[in-house]
Amino acid sequence: MRLTSSRTLRRLWRGLWALMPASALPLRLRLGGLARRAVRRLPWLARENLQKANDPAAYRAWLARQAPAPAVRLRARPVISLVMPAAGAAEEQILAAIEALRGQRYPHWELCLVAPQASPALTEASAADPRISLLPAGPVAGLGRGEFLAALDLADRLAEHALQAVAAELAAHPDAALVYSDEDGIDAAGLRHGPWFKPDFDAVLLRQQDYASRLGAVRRALLTEEDRLDHALAQRIAAACEPARIRHIPQVLYHRRREPGPEPAWQPLSMALPQPAPLVSVIIPTRDGAAMLETCATGLLERTDYPAIELLVVDNGSVAAETFALFDRLRGDPRVRILPAPGPFNYSALNNQAAAEARGEVLLLLNNDIEVIGPGWLREMVGLLLQPGIGAVGAKLLYPDRTLQHGGVVIGQGGVAGHYLPQAARGATGHAGSLALVREVSAATAACLALRREVFELVGGLDAEALAVAFNDIDLCLRIREAGWRILWTPLAELYHHESASRGDDVTGAKARRFAGEIGHMQRRWGAALRRDPFANPNLDYSHPVPVLSDTRPG
Repeated sequence: MRLTSSRTLRRLWRGLWALMPASALPLRLRLGGLARRAVRRLPWLARENLQKANDPAAYRAWLARQAPAPAVRLRARPVISLVMPAAGAAEEQILAAIEALRGQRYPHWELCLVAPQASPALTEASAADPRISLLPAGPVAGLGRGEFLAALDLADRLAEHALQAVAAELAAHPDAALVYSDEDGIDAAGLRHGPWFKPDFDAVLLRQQDYASRLGAVRRALLTEEDRLDHALAQRIAAACEPARIRHIPQVLYHRRREPGPEPAWQPLSMALPQPAPLVSVIIPTRDGAAMLETCATGLLERTDYPAIELLVVDNGSVAAETFALFDRLRGDPRVRILPAPGPFNYSALNNQAAAEARGEVLLLLNNDIEVIGPGWLREMVGLLLQPGIGAVGAKLLYPDRTLQHGGVVIGQGGVAGHYLPQAARGATGHAGSLALVREVSAATAACLALRREVFELVGGLDAEALAVAFNDIDLCLRIREAGWRILWTPLAELYHHESASRGDDVTGAKARRFAGEIGHMQRRWGAALRRDPFANPNLDYSHPVPVLSDTRPG
């Protein structure tokens, strides 16, 4: 029998944390490190009593706790045309769909029922409500009169405030091209399940997954006669418009009629390398740890099938004889250079020094505690990196027990940043395929990070003055995004990461004081940017091995 639940432990920890004065930050950090190690050794602490998003009972209990959506006063009241195919449907089903739609808080909608024939009852319903039109099949662009169109399947339902929320988003962003929302399932008994909490606009994810069609309101002026309100249209609009014109409402506004069941198979995006492949300069800072470095370098040089690699080992004051023997062996490979860099450990400065001497078009920042699993990981990273607009690509990193160490970074988690679904089980697909698909992230760890050299130089490299050890990769990624480039994460580049094996945790003495200073710098430098990660839906808590429902915002 367990003495206490994980929820109780979390509450106790939050209470103790709140009682500690700011001057006790080193103690906070030390206790935080102890708590992290305890969770890693006792997985039940991280998994018990969680409000798992894929648990229908937990989801419905969560829904019951959400505050009702507030009424919204709108000056602009765009008409939203809902297109509903109804050919061959039973009259009772169509009338039920009409009745459900009449419950919308926002009255400025029209229903375009697309059916070749209409029964007397449907004709009567149309005559009684001028917002309902019975129309023959034809180009979607010609249906109705609304400035925006959205698809609504006959068996599906909208949240009663759905169109109000869409209209409010359009009022706040009058140049919007496409507005989409979160969604869930509704079974034959009317019970809701299987929420899909989506990210803000992610062009790469949209190529792999149709997350924008439901509830998706599209500006009519962008439609052609060939368009349908589907995934292909969302991709075309996304390719033609500025990202800011694709708007996401992080609320469950669409209820799709489906029974609970397994997730579909996911096919992640893979991009071929150009010929010839660009030279990749792999940068590995190290100080002794010869066995660990040898494992990393051997995997890179002998078990990685990328055709153009140079390895820059940055020696930060090694003293062990076995390390120098390893350096001698590595120098026998013409692809390897050993760069001396004595002095105090400054991760940012070590990488910046090596980047200045690198010859490659692509830089790969790599920890010496990384272990290669399969041959194709670097091809996957560089293939994605060379796509237009991509500045950096992160990898899927696993602990030696094969649980997840790095699936991307969530900005704001833990005050600055945290890992996405840490210690997720082997083979876990995450929320709606998030661990199985290539997706955009706000940041990725520099334990294995591929960058365009031009972008690294453009933003000034890593911050060696304020961020010598921690958060320098997060800061780098945020500056890359600030400069207009995107960061991707791919599950197809999979490696082991023996996390912090070479330098330990940041929880004691001078390390704690340095770490506290780096936290302060990040919070001062990035401020509001740390409050919400656009690629982490606020309805979920990503700090656990499974997606957990969050009570921070209404869904």
